Amino acid sequence: MHTQGSDKKETPRPENPKFVPSWDLYALGLLALYIVLQYLRWRMFPLFLDVYYHLSVMHGFDMAGGYVTHSFWQAAPSGIPHLYPPLLHIIMLTGYKLGLSDIVIARLLHFLFYPLALFVFWYCIKKLFNARLAFFVLLFLSVPFSLYLSFINTTASTLAMLFGMFSFLCAEKGKRIASLLLLACAFYSHALLSWIFLFTFILYAVLVRERRRTYFLVSIAALLCALPILIHEYTQRAFFSFVYLKENKEVGIHILIIALAIGGIVRCAKLKGRYYFFIALAISFFVFLSQLTYRYVSGEGMVACALLAGVAFEYLYALSLKRHAHSFAIATAIAILIFSPTVRFSKGKPVFLLSQSTLINLMPQWKSHHGPLELSIWHPRFYREIASLVKGHSREDDIVYSNFDYFSGALAILTQRVTSNIMLREVKPVIRLDAVKAAKIIVWLKDASDAPGQPYSLINKYDLRKVGETELVYIYENPDPHGKRHIAKPSITLVVIGWIIALVALFIVFDIRKAPR
Repeated sequence: MHTQGSDKKETPRPENPKFVPSWDLYALGLLALYIVLQYLRWRMFPLFLDVYYHLSVMHGFDMAGGYVTHSFWQAAPSGIPHLYPPLLHIIMLTGYKLGLSDIVIARLLHFLFYPLALFVFWYCIKKLFNARLAFFVLLFLSVPFSLYLSFINTTASTLAMLFGMFSFLCAEKGKRIASLLLLACAFYSHALLSWIFLFTFILYAVLVRERRRTYFLVSIAALLCALPILIHEYTQRAFFSFVYLKENKEVGIHILIIALAIGGIVRCAKLKGRYYFFIALAISFFVFLSQLTYRYVSGEGMVACALLAGVAFEYLYALSLKRHAHSFAIATAIAILIFSPTVRFSKGKPVFLLSQSTLINLMPQWKSHHGPLELSIWHPRFYREIASLVKGHSREDDIVYSNFDYFSGALAILTQRVTSNIMLREVKPVIRLDAVKAAKIIVWLKDASDAPGQPYSLINKYDLRKVGETELVYIYENPDPHGKRHIAKPSITLVVIGWIIALVALFIVFDIRKAPR
């Protein structure tokens, strides 16, 4: 066992000489399994709604020729302050510039981010501790289906977590420059997850005295590097407010993982040293609890629980070796992978589900429950027909409106238009305008309307002219639209952004490859 602040990895207890597990092989096998399952789900991607917002930002940057601080592509023509960190959108835009289509980019994000997240956590834990603990951490990270959905639906927060984990790995290995730059990258990826890792680093520094200098220096330097985005977010804070999310009514508690996580806290407190990181991360995630209950209990917050559960189970496995019961421990691990008993609160009512594991939910023939976060609004046949009608009755600088915000955003992406809808409800518009009056084309989703049939009150109020109808929508033209697209000037051009990213990457690689002192 390593001492506090030590860079030596913990050596696990010796295995039974008659049975020598290959933990790396098991881990790679599990990763390969999920890659195959993701590939089989390719045509089901993208899931849910968030990716359409990210695609719209990507197109906004493309239209402007760089990073802008004003989101002109939604709430048009006035727009709203653009507060979302840009790194994910720059990565997406790189793929777009290389010739990938919008839907391929969206599918790649949802295909890659889950196995990528699993790999990064496994790799970092293996390098910092040992292969056995890394495997059990990987196992528990792969169990909750709600965490699977979180990793692929909230890709920006996933990206920030991965930067945070690599930053911790580099700091523990004495690579301070790489660590601070990676933590700074987290701030340019997600506004909340970056602070969670910063708080984790500070709390870890308090708990492990020998590491205080390193983590205080890394934290301060990362904040200095992140000052441009932090200053922008602070000066525009009046436009931001938390909104109540319906997902908070769909909380699921993974009973076994939570129980093991509690045991993991006790175990980490006893082992001390690097194990304090798991406790620090769990405490830091409490910032989610008040406003984003789902994301703490079922989403990103489950990462800390899975890490702690891995620590607890690794200890139980070590005990089983003493009692020659390792076969039972492995059977238990397999059972947990398949069965993840969950108490799900749907609109406040508890429902017990025997298996809410990722493995079961990725097998259509075994799946018994469908939640709103795994649904897809992408239906190519319908979208292409609607997009063709929108393009045929509008020009590139015209504005589109729909009675469903994200549908309007998706149409704007496919038609290279902007929308008067607002997809990011947490940010208020600069000027409140009549969204219908501003738009040239109104796309009315039949199923999203409270009343069946055409919106006659809207038709009469704005003198709308019906120009098309499909199985899903009515399409209207506004004869007197009061708005046009106004593309904002970039604060930083794409060329400059490219040089900055290349320079940061070079510094990170150089520091990692540099021989230790």
